[in-house]
Amino acid sequence: MHNLQRNLQKIKSVVASIYQTDINELGNFSFYPNCPKTSDIEIIAMSITMEALGIFSENLLFSKMKHDYPALYELFPNRRNFNKRRRKLQSKIDQISIELAEELTKEEHTYIIDSTPSPICRTVRAPKLRIMRDDIDFQPAYGYQAIDKTRYYGFKLHLLVSNAGTIKNYLLTPANVHDVKMIEELATAFIKECDLLGDKAFFSEPVQLSLFESIKARLKTPNKKNMKTLSNWNRGDAKARKVIETVFSQLEDQFLMKRNYAKSFLGYHTRMTSKIAAHTMLQYLNSQANRPLNRIKHALVA
Repeated sequence: MHNLQRNLQKIKSVVASIYQTDINELGNFSFYPNCPKTSDIEIIAMSITMEALGIFSENLLFSKMKHDYPALYELFPNRRNFNKRRRKLQSKIDQISIELAEELTKEEHTYIIDSTPSPICRTVRAPKLRIMRDDIDFQPAYGYQAIDKTRYYGFKLHLLVSNAGTIKNYLLTPANVHDVKMIEELATAFIKECDLLGDKAFFSEPVQLSLFESIKARLKTPNKKNMKTLSNWNRGDAKARKVIETVFSQLEDQFLMKRNYAKSFLGYHTRMTSKIAAHTMLQYLNSQANRPLNRIKHALVA
């Protein structure tokens, strides 16, 4: 079993180096009238560490700390306050992913785009569901899961991934939002002058033209049967596109992306942000140790 405390210290040092100019001497982003024992940096580091170790609930985390790391348990706030501060720091956790991904993708010129279902409950329970209703403008919806040819209820995770497997950007949408509508929002601010690979669902001549004019990105998709003009899609592109499937598998296997315990959308969003930050953090630790980038389980300290 991996050592929680040692991995926490390892990840905390990376987080602190990223935010060294934004925090005070106590490791906080702002002044607290009653200074907590646990700093903001430690809250962020623990959020990333628990996801990296596959600890899928705060209840399990605090139970593990209490029994295996009592000294660490005494330093942390109670579970309710930990959750509250974690949600408050969601944007800071997200920034960790952005900063590390920027470092890992300096030489990248090919990116892959795709989406995966993120259900929050079984379809039969959806009509009576009362959770995830805190944001009136952002509600879960019914969607279609093509690989299983089934409907589901929840959200959809859209990813922009480098050719090496690093998550460059992500977006959460209701499950009924079409992939092609999210391309420009997902890619425009993060990449330029590159090849952007997608599946057939992403084919759109207006979007292809817009992306090329704005960021010189060449959107490439496989040919459809009814296409009059064939694209320049080739076997190399098909092989490269499989990288994003590996990333989805990692998020579902090690980071338990489809196991949901959140009751509010903010809590759900914070969990997803932490999982993506953990994925990028482990890749960064591998790069620093000259290990293969995507052997993310090797980045953890035993």
